[in-house]
Amino acid sequence: MGRPKAIGASPKAALASPSSAAKALPGEAALHRLWRERRIPAVRLADGAAVTVVFPGWPNTGSGPDFTGAVLRRADGRELRGDVEMHVQAGDWCRHGHHADAAYQAVALHVAWSGSPAGNITEGQPPLALLTGAGENLPPDPRPCVRHAPLMAEAALGAALDAEGDRRLEAKASAFAASIAADGSEQTLYAAILAALGYSSNQRPFAELTQRLPWDRVRRTPLLLRRTRRASPWKRFSWARQAFFPPSAASPAQTAQTMTPAILTALGRGMAGS
Repeated sequence: MGRPKAIGASPKAALASPSSAAKALPGEAALHRLWRERRIPAVRLADGAAVTVVFPGWPNTGSGPDFTGAVLRRADGRELRGDVEMHVQAGDWCRHGHHADAAYQAVALHVAWSGSPAGNITEGQPPLALLTGAGENLPPDPRPCVRHAPLMAEAALGAALDAEGDRRLEAKASAFAASIAADGSEQTLYAAILAALGYSSNQRPFAELTQRLPWDRVRRTPLLLRRTRRASPWKRFSWARQAFFPPSAASPAQTAQTMTPAILTALGRGMAGS
């Protein structure tokens, strides 16, 4: 098998027309998708060196670099390990303040659709890969749905999507029915709302919160507030812990390492203002 073809224009070409290329470039989200789907098997650095993408890294949905833990290999066999940050324009690295942000110190590769290599390489900045003109060289999308959709009649495609939508809805309904049978309708609704509020990155912690702090304890909060209106701060802490956590829960010192401080702080503020 031959070496993956490095995607991107030569440094000289990139220097010649960065602005004209940028006008037709997709957004940063498209670059993320292509990288995540491994449709960019290799890139060419601003100094002309080709780099193979061994592993694109893990997508980062929080703050910091776009991908973490990437593995890259230069033509001489040397490996680059670290994070990958992506932009539409190479100059966005400094415009976004990454050069002064400690969270980006482990970035091993900076990938951009366009820019001027000579104007964007500074001391301490990671290697830059420009993809100017790369749209014509990208391999086809490997996802089966993308390959087969153009071959299907419009009615058949619509029917397939409707069937999959119905199947997903029925699966969710079955899961809710089982949860209602086991935990009751109020706890099920409470857990579903918190899971939705957690979105994709915090669904698991929010689901754990509904187990540590179930609905039957949450509903006691108004009574607790009335009882503790004139109580001392430590008494409030003690009663709040008894109401929100079962007798077998961790000690106050251990509980303080989890979610309890934020809950009790908010509770104390509410009581102080009542």
